[in-house]
Amino acid sequence: MTLPLDAAMTQYEALRAQFRQGAPEPHAPQWGVNQALMAMWELYTAPYRVVRLDRYSAEYHPHYVVYRVEGHGHEHEVWHLRGEHRERDAVRMSVTLRNEKLLSQQDALEQQELDWSLRQTRQHVLALTGQPAPEDAVELLAEPDGASFANQWRQPSLFTEEYQTLEYVIEFGGEGGRAAIVRTHLKGRPRYWTLVHHLSWEGDEPQMAGTGLEYLGTDVDAALRACPYRWPKLVGLALAPDLLPVVQTILAEEGKTLDDWLHYYEDDDVQKWSCEYVWKDCAAFTPEPVDAFWLTARPEVVRRTLGRLSPLQVAGLTTGPGEPVGVLVDRSGRVLITEAYQYPVSNMWHSTPFSKVAKFHVDTLAELHFANPSYLPD
Repeated sequence: MTLPLDAAMTQYEALRAQFRQGAPEPHAPQWGVNQALMAMWELYTAPYRVVRLDRYSAEYHPHYVVYRVEGHGHEHEVWHLRGEHRERDAVRMSVTLRNEKLLSQQDALEQQELDWSLRQTRQHVLALTGQPAPEDAVELLAEPDGASFANQWRQPSLFTEEYQTLEYVIEFGGEGGRAAIVRTHLKGRPRYWTLVHHLSWEGDEPQMAGTGLEYLGTDVDAALRACPYRWPKLVGLALAPDLLPVVQTILAEEGKTLDDWLHYYEDDDVQKWSCEYVWKDCAAFTPEPVDAFWLTARPEVVRRTLGRLSPLQVAGLTTGPGEPVGVLVDRSGRVLITEAYQYPVSNMWHSTPFSKVAKFHVDTLAELHFANPSYLPD
């Protein structure tokens, strides 16, 4: 399951070109790079991830930084490369490091006890190199029958472990609103859902009353067509790379192309961490006072950084599957606690220790070292 360098770079170039489609000029090239780097990490090179930074430390020019994600914990910087021309060198380095990690896990491979990152990318790497899926993957994906099929894969009841795998795969909007199709996995098999917003009424005014999931199916083509929202006629805001072929087919039936439908917005933060609250001089979780940043993100962003969701984060998703999940992090990128998204604004203190700041975004936890938030008046 070694990832050949030539095959990896060919795939990277294809992803890079794909993600430039529909991106606004003059930001299309940078968007293509950022999203292609994200996809390479998710599909092929985990636990090694490449991030493009416009500045690094005191140097105000692009850098490509290679991080190693250590499960449910930190991102550790492995190397940084200066200059825009080092983009592909950084990708090659992530591929090489990933293969070296695989070599160090030969005993675990024989005993089918690979760590989370190599298990996560195994099937994608095998597919890229034209190799058959491993036997355990075939068994997981085999079509169940009888009562087992009806109970586990066709019924719209979520098992708790499914929330651990929840990810946005299509997001679309119109008339100022946004909606999404999300994906979970039950015993390795994908299941698709529409994210729906529940409304309550105060007189004649609708009020948001939480979010829920409406089951669409296990077959991606049938599920996308079963969505109650006419997403091909709306504006596409985000798309998972592996859904590109089926989405293009459905759009073609509507007389549209991907460029017609998919429009990224420069200030869209769906693949970033967001921060609106800071706990200055927090000493509740560390021996020394630290500035603690409350970061929220989509489940797939959290998994990319921490490896998995914590039980508290999963619990938050069971009550609000359309809400973000959160972590409290200090400037060094150290995770202090993980919690449901409501944590900083819940009534657990007589006086909240958090200060509200102007919302800002980071790609990695390491960027908090340079954060200079703008505090808002009480």
